[in-house]
Amino acid sequence: MLNALGGARAGFCFFLCFLCAPTLGRPRNHAASPPPASRSETPSPVATGTDGGILFSNCPTDAKEALLRELPSYFSENGIDKSWYSLDSLSGGLNVALNTPKHDTGTLDLCEREKYGIVSLSETYKGESGNVRIRIPSKKEILLAMMQHGRTSEFENAFCSVAALNEHIEIRQNTVRWGKTAEWEFAEYRKVVKNTKLWNESVLDWTVKPGTKAEDAVLDMFLGDDNYKLGCTKAVDAIEAQGPIDHFMRKCQTPIKVAAMRRLMGNEPVNDVEDKYLKKVHGVDPRNWIPGDWGWIRNTHEKSSDMKGFEGSNIVYGGCGGFIGYYKNNPASRPLESKVARVYNWRFLAPGEEESNREVSSELLETLVKDPSENGLLRHVRLFPKNFFPELQGPSQNSAPMLAAGEDQSPTSSAVGFDTSRSAIRAKQLALKFDLLFRTLYSIELSGTDSNFRQRINTLRKTEGQKLIAFEKEAQAIALEIERLSTVNDTTASKFNKRMNALDEAVASQDKFIVDTIRSASRNTSQSTSTYAANSTPRATQTYQNSPSRNTRTREPGVNPYGYVLEGKWYRTIQDAQAANPNDRIEGTGVILRGWRPGG
Repeated sequence: MLNALGGARAGFCFFLCFLCAPTLGRPRNHAASPPPASRSETPSPVATGTDGGILFSNCPTDAKEALLRELPSYFSENGIDKSWYSLDSLSGGLNVALNTPKHDTGTLDLCEREKYGIVSLSETYKGESGNVRIRIPSKKEILLAMMQHGRTSEFENAFCSVAALNEHIEIRQNTVRWGKTAEWEFAEYRKVVKNTKLWNESVLDWTVKPGTKAEDAVLDMFLGDDNYKLGCTKAVDAIEAQGPIDHFMRKCQTPIKVAAMRRLMGNEPVNDVEDKYLKKVHGVDPRNWIPGDWGWIRNTHEKSSDMKGFEGSNIVYGGCGGFIGYYKNNPASRPLESKVARVYNWRFLAPGEEESNREVSSELLETLVKDPSENGLLRHVRLFPKNFFPELQGPSQNSAPMLAAGEDQSPTSSAVGFDTSRSAIRAKQLALKFDLLFRTLYSIELSGTDSNFRQRINTLRKTEGQKLIAFEKEAQAIALEIERLSTVNDTTASKFNKRMNALDEAVASQDKFIVDTIRSASRNTSQSTSTYAANSTPRATQTYQNSPSRNTRTREPGVNPYGYVLEGKWYRTIQDAQAANPNDRIEGTGVILRGWRPGG
């Protein structure tokens, strides 16, 4: 736990590098460097498994039964008719696929298929030049794209649940949302511009400065006063990172997951993005995309690709056939064929030309959307959000955690349904949950800007911290006892299951108690931070809709730099808003903003 104390301090059209081509007379960079998907030609797992669609695999019996009960309702709630798909029971899981012909693998035209009636969600945020309206994909569109043939979206082991599926979809939505919010300028890596109050000065060093929260530094890339200038690959790194970071730090705030995301980010939140936040799949049909996917168009023309910035282009799918653009003055969205044709036409640019409008025939485009290995330009590779934190996927009293690679199965046992290896892993996961809760309490205390608030949280840490330590030690002891067993009978298995079930209940109880206590402390003090997200200035918890013009933001300590809006008027703090609206009860605790309306 001493390590926990020390470690707790560290704490968003169509993309394609549009303005990445100034002139041939000076160095340019369309994609400062290839994305992770293009750096290795070694095939990763191919997008196969059944006939495509959403696959739940290696599911515990109770999880599979819950899926059979809950999936139809979840699909119905999101406007998906039961006649549109088939739900097949498999050994240890389920597969959900659209009732389209198996050769139908495209998703770019789903919004054009009247049968499905897909409507994008409209949102508004306050940009530099006024209100900006963006459209993000609905859960319905993402689900239908995932259920289409040609590619399998897998949820296994601890992720065999509707909750895990829904979380994955919300992260994809969030990735598109922030990609469409970005208003950067292109720059070669030697001319990168960033906020050096938060990031280290070196253009190649994307680590945050000591005392800066990683989530704040990433959010500043999208909403900060500084005009960031960066290359295409780092831009997509930031978009793909901000999707899950913002989801867990702002929308899905639970102490355990907040702490887990902070641990994952470290002090390099936009470095090693593939390893931290993404999965990769090869062999995907060129017109099979799910919103939030990151792809790569490779310039195979030897002469032009030798010029800096013309190696290729990164693209991020934003839904309804369009790929997002996050550089200033870029078209909001372009279809795939347009993006591929643009890269192809680089080979015809004359000195001084920035773009070529040469028409590319539909016949040639059919070849260009193939993989470079088939004489095309479009890599049949997708990077997309992974499923996060398997050890934190809710109560798991009957679920079977994943075994580590090469781990042995349990010894011979007469106890039905009791696997010692899996049970020991479950106990260790419980210990981790209590450890993360303790880390969060300590981090919140350190980040408080109000002395009364800090005192209340300090008291909470002292009273509940010992309980959390005791629970963690109990879970560790259980894991050790189980690992030492050679045989297990029903009586022994029942004893361990009861002890771990009690710890499962303790995790949920402690989580709720801590959140409720912190909210209460925030209401009864002048603390205006986002409570258990533990931000010294409440930035990551405020939605981009609540962001006024970048030119009017303040960076005063303890004041939200993006302000608050109520009934169309902006206020610097919650207290100012409350004073001006004494008849309204205004609260700002995490993402709960009672009485507040989106900016714009």
